[in-house]
Amino acid sequence: ALTFASGNEFFEQAEGTHECIVCEAELPDMTGLAIYQALQPHNPQMRFALLVSRTNRGVADQANRLGIDHVFFKPLVNRRLVAFVAGRDTPQT
Repeated sequence: ALTFASGNEFFEQAEGTHECIVCEAELPDMTGLAIYQALQPHNPQMRFALLVSRTNRGVADQANRLGIDHVFFKPLVNRRLVAFVAGRDTPQT
């Protein structure tokens, strides 16, 4: 697993296609929605999860409209996140 502190760092250092991405909704330099929109056309099989605060329902609704696989509300339930990354989780809860 790789981790990045910002969207720009991800785009500068990550190479190739990505099987699974777990991304914060708000990064220092861009949004998780923007990252998804940049990657998805080139990697349509990628599973993408967005981490959203419980108070930010608008971002969660937008993620659902864009087709993001799963929205996790913070604080996280770790076992659900682990199941998603392992490919065992159901979409959109």
